[in-house]
Amino acid sequence: MAEARLEVVKRRLLLGEGADEKVLFERLLEKMGLHSEFQVESYGGKDSFGKFLSGLKGIRGFQDLDALLITRDADDSADRAFQSVVNTLRERSLPAPGQPGEVAPGKPTVGVYIVPGSGLDGQIEDLCLKSVAGDPAFPCIDAFFECLAKNGPRPSIPAKARLQAFLASRENPTPRIREAAQMGVWDFEHPAFESLKGFVKRCVVSP
Repeated sequence: MAEARLEVVKRRLLLGEGADEKVLFERLLEKMGLHSEFQVESYGGKDSFGKFLSGLKGIRGFQDLDALLITRDADDSADRAFQSVVNTLRERSLPAPGQPGEVAPGKPTVGVYIVPGSGLDGQIEDLCLKSVAGDPAFPCIDAFFECLAKNGPRPSIPAKARLQAFLASRENPTPRIREAAQMGVWDFEHPAFESLKGFVKRCVVSP
């Protein structure tokens, strides 16, 4: 169930998988000038989403909610990730959009966005990496992973490994996306974030 201390205090609620997404989305909303419009929370991972959503419906403030925005990593299939979210919404009698990035009418309206966006497979790490793709550290990072491919173990999740290598290259290294977001590492003006921004804006204007 949703955590007992959780309370919906704003009219729009944006949900992310974990603590990294929560902080990243809060920073993004600040850059968009929409931080006051949204409450951002984490549902604790895809395996916890169903239980969280069931609990969420019963907490204080949910009945006053105008918009519920749900994000989830695509992982190895954006289509399957989206269908899983939709099925969970329908099982709990909540509106479900027909496509990722769309907003279904209702009370509340419900939008679903699959990260990194544009129907691509991947995770939040892919989105963050795209936003800094022009950084001069990447030739060095590429060389490191080329060396690993020939001589060492290959990471099971390449995007996570590349993101860790990139963060290790910073003047003040940090191992986490959320800390990097607070430090201003990710470029929220980069086109990589435009699709997500558009989704958020649609949820703001939807009746």
